[in-house]
Amino acid sequence: QNGLIWFGAGVSIAEILTGTYFAPLGMTKGILAIVVGHIIGCALFFFAGLIGGRTGLSAMETVKMSFGKRGGLLFAFLNVLQLVGWTAIMIYDGALATNGIFDTGAWVWCLVIGVLILVWILIGITNLGWVNKIAMAALFILTLVLCKVIFFDGNPAADTSAFGEAMSFGAAVELAVAMPLSWLPLVSDYTREAQKPFAATLASTLTYGLVSCWMYIIGMGAAIYTGEGDIALIMVKAGLGIAALVILILSTVTTTFLDAWSAGISSESLSKKLSGKWVAVVVTVI
Repeated sequence: QNGLIWFGAGVSIAEILTGTYFAPLGMTKGILAIVVGHIIGCALFFFAGLIGGRTGLSAMETVKMSFGKRGGLLFAFLNVLQLVGWTAIMIYDGALATNGIFDTGAWVWCLVIGVLILVWILIGITNLGWVNKIAMAALFILTLVLCKVIFFDGNPAADTSAFGEAMSFGAAVELAVAMPLSWLPLVSDYTREAQKPFAATLASTLTYGLVSCWMYIIGMGAAIYTGEGDIALIMVKAGLGIAALVILILSTVTTTFLDAWSAGISSESLSKKLSGKWVAVVVTVI
């Protein structure tokens, strides 16, 4: 179950778009930077998750172990604030990308994605079993199709400098570390109830790390092999149509749901009177 949750988190438009920035490095150096960065980021991700799994505490409750109750309140408040921001930008990015395929107005897709996130929240993390399995199976198959379109039907560009200014290898590693690091204030929210904390955290870390690397490489490959940074446009050119729509919407929902859900869990650290589920609903609406 933990593996499925983090598979959904890893398959994300944000990760694919970030991958496009690695194109100027070329395929070999780009993959090396992505892998090194993810090893560093996922090591921190693993230990943060293990603390939550072994103590049975949410991410923001584990912060109180180091910073005390009052210090923990500050971080919980900041976390809710940044998760409102993450939820917003993810819905916005997903809607823009989807609107690039079916031009009905980005606001329509914002509503569609937002409503689906609300459905995920109302079902609840512990009851998502079969819904998540269907969603992940669909995403897995469609992502394989996307790989085929990019890596087997595209032609590698000879001049990778056309993709903009090349960043240094160090900066590229840093950009790869950033994504697993961004989940640090959330991971314990999902490992805290695990029956086997170590196994659940390891499964979460390995699944997320591998899938995140895969998304980065898809983004980089898309830029190198198709000369295009807009993933929606790549899908349209490949004639994916409805499949592209499903990838964009489902991947946005399964990732953003975790942001909204964790905003709710973090709010419970601020006050025991708050219900995590309903705060998550409010965050999604905002």
